Order: sequence, then structure tokens, then C-alpha cells
Amino acid sequence: MLRAGKRFGRLIVILMVLAVMFGCAQNVTLFKDAQRNYNRGNYDAAFDANIRSLQLKPGYAKSQNLLLQVYPAIIRDKEEEIQSIHATQAPDRWPQVVEQYTALQNIQDRVRRLPRLINPDTGLALMFDYRDYSNSLLEAKTNAAEYHYQQGLHLSRSGSGLDQQKQAALEFRAALSFIPNYKDAVSRFEEARRNAIKRIAVVPFEDLTGSRSRYGDLASILIDQIISNVLNDPTATEFVEIITRDQLNPVLLEQQLSASGLVDENTASEIGVLVGAHEILTGKLTQIAYIQPRITRQNDSETKRVVTGREEYVDEDGNTKTRDVYSDVSCSFTRYTKTASAQITGTYNIIDVATGRIKRQGTYTAENPWSDTWARKESGDERALSSSTAALCRKAEPNPPAEIELINGALSGLSQNIINEFKSYIR
Repeated sequence: MLRAGKRFGRLIVILMVLAVMFGCAQNVTLFKDAQRNYNRGNYDAAFDANIRSLQLKPGYAKSQNLLLQVYPAIIRDKEEEIQSIHATQAPDRWPQVVEQYTALQNIQDRVRRLPRLINPDTGLALMFDYRDYSNSLLEAKTNAAEYHYQQGLHLSRSGSGLDQQKQAALEFRAALSFIPNYKDAVSRFEEARRNAIKRIAVVPFEDLTGSRSRYGDLASILIDQIISNVLNDPTATEFVEIITRDQLNPVLLEQQLSASGLVDENTASEIGVLVGAHEILTGKLTQIAYIQPRITRQNDSETKRVVTGREEYVDEDGNTKTRDVYSDVSCSFTRYTKTASAQITGTYNIIDVATGRIKRQGTYTAENPWSDTWARKESGDERALSSSTAALCRKAEPNPPAEIELINGALSGLSQNIINEFKSYIR
């Protein structure tokens, strides 16, 4: 027990030594990276590597000396950039000024958070010139907020178009990102957002695959997956209202229209007008392919040196002893791989109700592949097999998922493709 404790203690000491050695090596690497970037005039990268080096080893003199050069250089660089931005007199310069002042504060904060830096040669603490940018930063944020606020006012008053109102809302939000509760930007954002809401009706997709009796109503499942995903993502529905199938059904019954008639652009536009939609999302399932399970075979073998017997021998003192006899043994086996897959192809269209024009469309093919592997010994010594191969030889022949399960997996892939496109569009 005591011996085990000593061994454990030695292991801890070794691990600590290795950790220190690794830290030292990494510290030197970071210093060299900082020095290289400083020489190139890349002060941001030099400063970052320099700080990380000193975090690992605060007493490293080379990193200390480099920081005394990098710190004033990056401060000067940021201040000159601010002067350069101001010189443009551009109305939108204030957000850029905010970015630079924020960077200056972060630079000083990172230096302040370092352990106290003591020069190992002089024993003196390193001193840095810290400057107070808080008033300048507040002024820049206020001007940036005012710039975006005025942009929002201009956009919200100059037109009632959905896209224009959306841009106005985004400008008011930008103002609030600089100064929370700036003027009446909160209420103006909400008003512009309401005015920017785009109503999109998601109508049934048409199933042209001829497989509905075999796999069920895949078109309805696809629509449900799209609607559910979008409605559960607040970032996607901030400026969009989805008109679902449940809301459409009463209109369809009243107008005596079947779901299959909605895939025509003109008919879809008519339905859009009736439900007060600005746009229609519709599409088609065009092809389903199921590739039945098939098996491929691959012959293979493995060799390993193992104990195959015992033998007697005489040692240096003339004593007769026994020892293991090692030999190479081989084992042949067959590796089997069973595969199956399903593919679904579909198209989608986003139609402008007012014009009947297709605003975006696309075609996707989603595949849901399945495969599994097992093995069987053919001949030879099983001891030659690796643990992973031996496990494959013990494994029962796998069965693929049911056909409908593979089809539904491919359908989920197709819906995700359309969801990604739809979200990108409405955002």
C-alpha cells in the first residue's frame, strides 16, 4: 500500500513537471508569434499573443519587454484610426468610432487583468499609461444611436413598403444597441416591425411521385415539418406571419378548391388574395427512390505474434527452466457490408401574390443512407484477430431500418433543405 502511494506521488510530480514544461514551450511559441507580428506591424495579433504569453508566465522577461513596445503601439494605432474616421466627416462614422473606442478599452482591460508584472532583472513593476475613454465612448455611442435613429425615422416616413419598414425597424434596433431605451426607439421599432410583417401562406405541396398509397401523405408531413420548424424559431418569424394549413382549409372549402389545385401559380395567387397573404410557399414532391438492401463482401486476414507453446532451457546457473514460445499465426475472415438507402426529390416556389411572379425557387434531392458491417471467420487461428475484428465476427447479421423509416428520414432531409432556404429568404 505504501509502495503504491509512493508510485502515485511520483506520477503526480512527473505530470506537474510535464505541465510546466509544456506551458513554458507554449509561452515561448506565443512570444515568437507576437514578436513576428509586431515586426510586421500587425499590432492586434502581436498584442493578443503577447498577453497570452504573459498569462502563462508573467515573469518572462522577453514577453514583458515586448509588451512595453506593443502596448503603446496598438494604443497609438487605434487613436490614429479614430482621427482618420473623423476626418471623413461621413454621417455613418460613429458606429466605427464606437468600435475603436471599445477596442481601446478592451486592450487596457486585458493588460490590467494580467498578474502583477515584475521585471526579473530590476525587481521593479512594469508601468503602463492607462487612459480614460469612457466619456469619448459615451459620446460616440450617443451619436451612433442618433445616426441610426434618424435613418429609422427617414425610412419609416418615406414609404409603407414591407421591406422599407423592415429596414426602419432594424435601424431603430441598431440605435438601441448603442444606447438602451434611446428616445422613443423602442416604440418606433415595434411600430415599424408591425408594419413590416409579411404574411406568407404555406399551401399543400403536390405529390407527383404516385406513392401516396404506399408511404402515406408525405406532402402533408413535409409541410408540417416546415411550418413547425419555422414557427419555433423566433428569429425567423420576427417580420413574418405564417398562414398555416388550418387557416387555409376554411377558405379552400368555401371556394371549393382542392389542395391539388394550389400548385398552379395563378391559383395560388388567388388563394393568397383571399387569405390576405403577401406571398405563397408551395412546391412538389417529384421523385422517391428506395434502394433495397444489398451486401458486399471483402476477404481479409490478420496476423499476430502469440504464445504457441512452452520450451525448456538452461539458465546461466545451470538450472532448467521453461519459457513461452512465440510464433506468428494468421486468421482469414470475410467482412460483410449491408447497405440500403432512400432518396426524395422535391421543388419549392415562393410566389408573389400581387404579381404572380416566382420570387425564389429551388430543387433538392435528399438521401438517407444506411450501412452496417459484420464479419465471419473463414480459417486459421482466431487469436490473430484484433479485438475490433473479433467483435465483428461475433456480431449478428444486421437488419436495415424499415423502408418507410428510410423514406421518412430522406423526407426530413428534404424538409431541412427547404427550411434553410425559406429561413434565409424571410430573414
